[in-house]
Amino acid sequence: MINVLYVAPVTEDSHAVNGGYSEVANSFNKVFKHLKESEFVDTYTVINPTEQKTPIQLASSYDIGIILTHPDSFNHAGFKESIMSLRKLCKKFYLHIFWEVSEFPLTWKWMFTDNMFDGFIASSDYVVDLLKRDVERSHSVQKVFKIYPSLYEEDFPNARINIEEKKNESKFTVLYMGQYTKRKGMEDAVTSFAHALGDKEDCQLVLKYHRLSKLEFPEEEMIKRTVSMNCKEFKAQIFEVTDNLNRQQIIELYKSSSVVLHPSRGEGFGFVIVESCIVGIPIIYADNSSCREVSCNNRQYIVPCYQDTPIGMTQYNYPSDGTYGVPYMCSMIDYLKQAYELWKESKEKYYNVGSEDFIFNKFSEKVVTEQIMKLM
Repeated sequence: MINVLYVAPVTEDSHAVNGGYSEVANSFNKVFKHLKESEFVDTYTVINPTEQKTPIQLASSYDIGIILTHPDSFNHAGFKESIMSLRKLCKKFYLHIFWEVSEFPLTWKWMFTDNMFDGFIASSDYVVDLLKRDVERSHSVQKVFKIYPSLYEEDFPNARINIEEKKNESKFTVLYMGQYTKRKGMEDAVTSFAHALGDKEDCQLVLKYHRLSKLEFPEEEMIKRTVSMNCKEFKAQIFEVTDNLNRQQIIELYKSSSVVLHPSRGEGFGFVIVESCIVGIPIIYADNSSCREVSCNNRQYIVPCYQDTPIGMTQYNYPSDGTYGVPYMCSMIDYLKQAYELWKESKEKYYNVGSEDFIFNKFSEKVVTEQIMKLM
C-alpha cells in the first residue's frame, strides 16, 4: 500500500481550462482513483494549484508526489516555495513535463541539478528522449518514465461518426484546432486551405482556436490578408470558433468536419490527432515530434517537415537554438486536394478510416496502470 500526492490542474471541464494539461491531469486522476479502489493505493490526495493556494487535509508523509505544471510556473512568486513544502512530505517527487521543440529553455536547466525532483514523467517517446538527453548532459541520476494519458471509451459517448449520415454532406469541412501561435500553424492552415480549396464553393474552413499573446498579429486581419494573398477568387468560407467548449461539444465539432488539418510544428503528445482517430475523421498532420507516435487511423496524410528555428516563439520562452518541424506547404496543399477529390468521389470509401479499437487499446487504463506501476 502506498500514499500518493498529486498536484495538478484537475477540472471538470478539461477542454476549457489549461488545455492539454487538464486533459492529462484528469486522466491521471481517474487512474489513481481506480488504483485506490483496488486497494493498491492507500492514501491518494489531489491538489489543484490553480484553485487553492494552501493545501489542506494533507497526510504527514507520502511515498510518491507528482506535479503536473509548466516549469515556468516555478518562476512565479511563492510558487516554488509552496511546492518545496509539499516536496518535503514526499519520499520521491516527480515533475510531469511536456515540450515540443528540440531543446529545453536554458531557464529550465535547474531542473536537472536542483534537488527538487527525483525524476520526470513524459507522455511520449519524443519528450522522454529529450529528458534523458538533458539528464545525461547534467550527469544526473534522475529517472525518466513514459506514462501515456489514459483514454476511456465512456468519456467519448457516441463519438464515432455515422458514415451513412456523412454521405449526405454537402460541404467539405476542414477543421483546424489549436492555439493561435506560429508553432500550432494556424496561419499555415489558412494559407494551404486558400491555395488548395479557396476557389471551391462547397468547401469551408473552421478555425477553433484561442489566442495566447497580445503580440500576435490580429487574427481577423491575418485571415483576411492571408486569403487575399493566396487565392485570386475566393469562393469558400471561413468560420471562427473561439468559445470554450466542453468535451461533447468538441466531439460534435470533429463529427461535423470532413478532415482535420493539423500543421503543428511540434507536439508533446498530440491530443488533436488522437481525438481525430477516436471520432473517425481523416487527418492531415505534420510529421514531427510525437505526431506519428499517436496517430492510428488508415486515412492519414503525413506531411513531411524540415527542421528550422522556432520563429515567433521567443515570446513564449522557446530557445532560439532549438528547432521544430516546419511542414512543406506544397505537400499540405496536395493532401487537401487529394482528400477533397476522394470525398467527392466516394464518401463511404473516404470515411473508412478504422482505428477506434487500436487507439483505445494503446492508451487504455490497463496500459497506463502498468506504466504507473513501474514508477511506483
